[in-house]
Amino acid sequence: MELQQLQEKLQEWQKVWPAAVKEALIGGSNLVAEEIKRRWSGGELQKRTGRLVGAVKTEVKTNPIHARVYVDQKQQYKAQTFEYGKTIVAKGTSRKSRKRKPGKEPFMQIRPSKYGGGYYFGRPKQVHISARPVFAPSLNAKRKEVVEMILRKVMEAYRRV
Repeated sequence: MELQQLQEKLQEWQKVWPAAVKEALIGGSNLVAEEIKRRWSGGELQKRTGRLVGAVKTEVKTNPIHARVYVDQKQQYKAQTFEYGKTIVAKGTSRKSRKRKPGKEPFMQIRPSKYGGGYYFGRPKQVHISARPVFAPSLNAKRKEVVEMILRKVMEAYRRV
């Protein structure tokens, strides 16, 4: 069964068994959310705080029928960066590296000074973060399981009646 056909059936079933349809949609969206969390808990981030994985949320509405998996607003920028990839350009940096003055903000070490007397410090001009999509591949991997789970839950509700 394709998703378009399932959506049409759900609209019919929602009139008869609204609780069963909502329960099935919650279960299906949770399947996809767990897959996204599993994929993000890998080695994408150097420091694993769990904030990005914990920001994955699900939302289900039955009128109109709507189920989605999304990232909480606080982590949305980070999620989009990992999903689509991005080049982050440092603003307000000069082209020349400069010697670090005591008490000033720390910069990334670029190279040792060839004249002695310490290191030159500067900021990177840009950082490229490659795309590591998890939303679309997770949905594609779990699509068949989600459809089967929704059909199974609705059929259970039909048998109870």
